Amino acid sequence: ASASAAHTWQLSGTEVARITPSGLTFNGDTAAANALDDYETGAWTPDIKINDSTTGITYTARSADYVKIGKLVFVNGDIQLSDKGSSSGSVIISGLPFTVADRTSATSIDGGASLCAHSSGTSNLYTPIGLTGVGAATYINMYYAASSGATMASNLTDSKITDAFSIRFS
Repeated sequence: ASASAAHTWQLSGTEVARITPSGLTFNGDTAAANALDDYETGAWTPDIKINDSTTGITYTARSADYVKIGKLVFVNGDIQLSDKGSSSGSVIISGLPFTVADRTSATSIDGGASLCAHSSGTSNLYTPIGLTGVGAATYINMYYAASSGATMASNLTDSKITDAFSIRFS
């Protein structure tokens, strides 16, 4: 075939895909619209912050990685504290490798977690921990349900974790 030839795929006589020297097209769109021109993987270091402070916080272990495909970013991480430090207030996971899109400017809840597990280090916490990415920021808020049947609307605070707090998240 010549360099200018196109290869087409048809279904019931209708073209569904075409490969041209410019790239792959579907249903008559452009190759540029289909280009996977932004794929990236990497590692990042998550931090626990309490009231936006890391004072006295030390770790037994922590690691995280990400996969970025276009505008979507998937993160996975593991944090194990050895000391939660001396600050009091809301507990967050910071250091995301990219800024969360501010899709809903009227709220700070712009991304969600598909999984969050804490295996140890909680105090009087009997519900799962919910995670939400914060729009226009590089951190994740953590929430729990304050009572049985309640919505997951209470910020996780220092009083709900111990020095041995351990969390895995995606």
